Amino acid sequence: MKSKQLINNQSSHLSVVAVIVTWNKRTQVLRCIESVMASTHPLAAIVVVDNASTDDTATAIRERFGQTVQLVVNASNKGGSGGFYEGIAAALRYRSEYLWLLDNDVVVAPDALKQLLLVAEEEPRAGIVGSKIYFAEAPEIIWSLGGRLNLERAMNNVVGDKVRDEGQFERIMEIDYVPMCSMLLATKVVTEIGSVDPGYFVYGDDVDFCTRAKRAGFRVLNMPHSKVWHDVTLNSGRLSPFAAYYYTRNRCHNALKFASARHKPITAAWLLIFLMRRLLAPFKYWSDLKTFISIEQAVLVGFFDGWRGKRGKVY
Repeated sequence: MKSKQLINNQSSHLSVVAVIVTWNKRTQVLRCIESVMASTHPLAAIVVVDNASTDDTATAIRERFGQTVQLVVNASNKGGSGGFYEGIAAALRYRSEYLWLLDNDVVVAPDALKQLLLVAEEEPRAGIVGSKIYFAEAPEIIWSLGGRLNLERAMNNVVGDKVRDEGQFERIMEIDYVPMCSMLLATKVVTEIGSVDPGYFVYGDDVDFCTRAKRAGFRVLNMPHSKVWHDVTLNSGRLSPFAAYYYTRNRCHNALKFASARHKPITAAWLLIFLMRRLLAPFKYWSDLKTFISIEQAVLVGFFDGWRGKRGKVY
């Protein structure tokens, strides 16, 4: 697929609502909003969902941005997936053609949205388009361009994972999913397949949403000239008990949900291999025995909760 890093005046009329979900990251979300407001493509609205933060995030947003930002304050922490569910519902009231889903700890390039819209408008059935996402602490190192899946084998390969950008990813690519820390989606996708599943709480909701979109006939693409910087550490390995639980549980849920009936026994076998890998992972990043045991317990609980269909917030 050829790149479209060209100005397309046809996209200038498109209506877009940005949706940002935040929880206890006041400094980061203020920075994120400011970068979004500096976008070269005008926004119809910016919706920020605050998941019951305890660091005065809501007050800081009101004081700095006033009525420029529509603030939705949840009474409890509904996680990333629950936050996006609420944010999408609020954003749909603007009847825009596109929604731009963003994590609270990203900074977007001024033309990031414009580049996404070029693809969304010119590629037939492009329902979802993602950005090239870098690590904020290492601005030339790629965090993700999305992922390729083999759900029947519970496999998820992140494209560009911790790779230095040397121009090797310059073409628009078809992909299985893109992360919601910068995801442009056509509102017609939500109309056809429904919203983000809030039951994930965190992790796996992007895989679920993009898989449903693709099965409905929409295309999921990555636009490498749309650039975003994500404030996460290079050494993150989903090795806290919290992350280990949700990552394990929701990977199991996705695999079992989307595997065909005749492949379910194969999927079950691959999930056992996945479990073994998750249990071995903490050895690589050993910190102390207490943390190690907590992570191993979280992996096991997450695995069995995924099998039995446990949903929502647990940790």
